[in-house]
Amino acid sequence: MVLTLVDRDDDDGHRLKRSMEQHAAVAGLITRSRAVHGGWNVLNRIVIEELQAWYCGGWQAVRKAYLPGLPHA
Repeated sequence: MVLTLVDRDDDDGHRLKRSMEQHAAVAGLITRSRAVHGGWNVLNRIVIEELQAWYCGGWQAVRKAYLPGLPHA
């Protein structure tokens, strides 16, 4: 399985996802979005800033995004 994570916050998300799906198809790979009965081998995901902070441990960014009134160390 291949997990593709793209950090392109400023891009149009729908256009970017279509492009990722097309690149996988050209390479002969089946994405989870296009799999009919399982059997997929590529999972395409677009990472947004706040989600990236949660997964990568950017706690300062999480506090700034979700708790803007608290002081930031």
